[in-house]
This record gives sequence, C-alpha cells and structure tokens, in this order.
Amino acid sequence: MNETEFRQAQLKLQEKLAWPRAEVDLRLGQALDPEYWRRFSPDLSIEASVGSGLPESAPLTAREVEQHAEKFRREGYFQTGPVIDPVVIGQMRALVERLREAGWPPVFSYVYDEFWAVVRTPSLRKLVSRFLGDGYKQNSAIWTYYVAPVKGASGWPPHTDSKDRNSRLTVWVPLAEATLDNGCMYVIPSDRIPMGLPAHYDDMETVTRAQLGQLLRAVRALPSLPGAFMGWHHELIHWGSPASGQTAPRISIGVEFIAPGAAPRAVEAPLFDVLQYPSFTERIRAIGKGIHQYAKFEPLMGRYLELSALITEETRE
Repeated sequence: MNETEFRQAQLKLQEKLAWPRAEVDLRLGQALDPEYWRRFSPDLSIEASVGSGLPESAPLTAREVEQHAEKFRREGYFQTGPVIDPVVIGQMRALVERLREAGWPPVFSYVYDEFWAVVRTPSLRKLVSRFLGDGYKQNSAIWTYYVAPVKGASGWPPHTDSKDRNSRLTVWVPLAEATLDNGCMYVIPSDRIPMGLPAHYDDMETVTRAQLGQLLRAVRALPSLPGAFMGWHHELIHWGSPASGQTAPRISIGVEFIAPGAAPRAVEAPLFDVLQYPSFTERIRAIGKGIHQYAKFEPLMGRYLELSALITEETRE
C-alpha cells in the first residue's frame, strides 16, 4: 500500500468511526467544562496548588544526575529507575483506564494537574536543566499512550521527533510497567549509527546489508517500571514494539521541552513555564492540538478529529 492508498484507507476509517453531530456537541460541552472533569475523577485535581511537582519516593542523587547526563551526551537518551510516588502513579493510571471506558481519548488525562506536575518534579528539572539549560520551557506537544493487551497492538513505528538534537528533548513516563511483552520502548543509541548513513533517520533511503546488521545489533530494549523517567534528543531513533497479548496494557505519557532562546514551531506553541501550570483553557487547547497532530500515528483518533477542531475553535486565543 503506497502513501496515497494509506491516506484513503485512513479517511474511510475516520468516516466509519465518526460520531453523530449530537454526540460531538455533547462531548464538546463536557470537554470545556472543568466541573465535568472534577466530577469525573474527584481524586485528581484541576488548577489546584500542587507545589513543585509530585511526591518523589526515590529522588535522584547528584551522582545519579551526573551519570544520566553523561549517558545522554554519549548515547542520546537516559533512563532512570522509579522516582515518583507509586500511589499517585496508580491514580494516574486508573484515570487513563476510566477515560477509555467512557469513550474519551487518553490524552484528556492532561486536564488534570498531576499530568503536568509529574514532569515538574525536582529530579527531572535537574536533569532537563543539564541538557537544555536553565529557563527551558515545555511545548504544547502532549500525548497519553495506551497499548492494549492484544497481540499485535503496538506503539508508534520507528521515527525521530525532529531534526533538532541540541535544543529539544522528549520525556516519556510509564504509568504502567513497560515490558518486552507489552510494547516497551526501543532505541538505537546515537553513537551506534553506522558510518556512511545520514545523521537523521528521515534521510535514510537505503541501507546495505552490513549497515542493517550494525543497526540491528545496536537496538536496545528499554523495559521500564511505573514512575520512572526516560528521555531522548530529537534525532534519536526510537519506537514502541508490538505487544504479544495476554499481558497488561502499556500506559505512558510523553511531553517535550525546548531550550531557552529556541524559537517554537507552530505545532509547539504556546510554550509553558515549567515553574507554573497551564490554565484549564490552555490544557484543553493543547489536548485538541494533540489529537489533530497525532491522529496520523493512531488512526482510531479519527473519531475525535471533529471534536478536536471544535475545541481549537472554542479555545482560540
């Protein structure tokens, strides 16, 4: 199937899944109502005072921060052990499951403070500051991933986030254990790309048999426990593997940060201060943008494209 055929198939799927307009209008009213979301999950908060991030059960030491920073400089990614209090992580995971049961895209989890606070904890701020510098910002690219416990379900295919390895960083936080069986992340470390290949994955048209062998041998699986942090620069090749079925779902969130002084692209704006929390309206706007932006990776999001367009219209600055 070529790109045109794939796009046509995707449009047919979106038409098949589309909600009736009455359902879209109902969901729009609910989405824009903070009281609806407070009733939906009373154990989580919206625009409350949550301090500087979530409670850390195992804060990173200065030595650990340095070790992760060195690995990042050398290989293009880092991975910590569990940092965040498992009780809060459990509440966040349960919220994602409730959203799915109620027919909402999991990205609506970002209505709640906890999904912004988790990447504002002191340990992660120390790490990101080492990579991007003090004064870094969070951009509007947010997503909540759910890989169902069904054989063949998977995260996104091999890709890079952009061609900018110096001023942008993606951070990924598992809310459920990510295992070899339920679709954990895989990466190819930056220092293991064979000589002779372009620096950026999107520019790689062909590889030789020898280069393919080197790439395959370089692949690194990254199983991870809930409440850990994983991050990579935007040129790192990464992907989510297929699930084998008969296991628990893989649930995680992803955000992006941008260095001070770097100009945001249109899809990244607006930027958010990491010492504050976005307003409810800013959160809803980012959620709508996320659905529009990432439907290309998750065709089932086609059901929500009309809703995301209306959210964008209703929350326009």
